[in-house]
Amino acid sequence: MALYLLMARLAVVKHIRCRAMVTFKKVIIAE
Repeated sequence: MALYLLMARLAVVKHIRCRAMVTFKKVIIAE
């Protein structure tokens, strides 16, 4: 169970990081 929660947390962090990178690139392109 703990392993499942750890994997879920890693997936969420990776998703947030990907979204942040996409948003960052859009801001650079917009300017």
